[in-house]
Amino acid sequence: GYQDNPYPYYHMADVLVLPSRTEAFGMVLIEALALGCPVVATDTQSGGPSSILDGGQYGMLCKPNDPKELADAMMNCQSFDWNIPMLKEWAMRYSNERSIEAYARLLRSRRTRYMP
Repeated sequence: GYQDNPYPYYHMADVLVLPSRTEAFGMVLIEALALGCPVVATDTQSGGPSSILDGGQYGMLCKPNDPKELADAMMNCQSFDWNIPMLKEWAMRYSNERSIEAYARLLRSRRTRYMP
């Protein structure tokens, strides 16, 4: 159910699994990575999980609607040697500060392109 503060659960978890069929942007993946929790997600057509996990570099990606592949990834995840500091560092590319900087760059580029 709903939790006001889910972060303790990330710390206790061995892995976070996101078995979505469609997922535009899985913020839960970024939160888990930022707290050092490895992730397994389905590689949806929308590309959200794949983009966040850089094509599987920072988490395991599985085909949607393939429960055997998902189960195997979950089991393999436990024996995989995760580089937790690298996962945390990767998640920081989605920090508030970096998002604001990227948005400001976008606004500046549009202003110079479309305004006299």
